[in-house]
Amino acid sequence: MNLASDVEQNGMTYVQLNWSEVVDSDLYTLGYSVESLDDDDVWKEVFDASSNPDALSTIVNGLTTAKLYQFRVYSANFNGKS
Repeated sequence: MNLASDVEQNGMTYVQLNWSEVVDSDLYTLGYSVESLDDDDVWKEVFDASSNPDALSTIVNGLTTAKLYQFRVYSANFNGKS
């Protein structure tokens, strides 16, 4: 599955992430989750699909200036994350 993600806006301590809807006629998408990774090498959930199942973007707050972050987006269906 491919999810397109991009950074739409950012500030000193936040970033807005956007992704595309998964279109799959076989499985209904229940929502999306976003995780972040920084220099501690531990993935942490920063957005949970249950808080807004139809969301295709989120703002991640609490970032540190000049620190490198990675983000990944998962879709969730009845089988779990994918």
